[in-house]
Amino acid sequence: MNMDFQLNEEQKMLVDLADRMLRDVRMFQIGGGTSQAQLNMIARSIFPAR
Repeated sequence: MNMDFQLNEEQKMLVDLADRMLRDVRMFQIGGGTSQAQLNMIARSIFPAR
């Protein structure tokens, strides 16, 4: 299936935004998804393990 088509700049920006949003959703699903899990992920990235 050939999908040769051109996107204008606004369409490219929307595709990039949608891609980033999907990556963010997947990251939080993998990380647990809850607020506490997100806080733990951030804390671990800031404070090194002892």
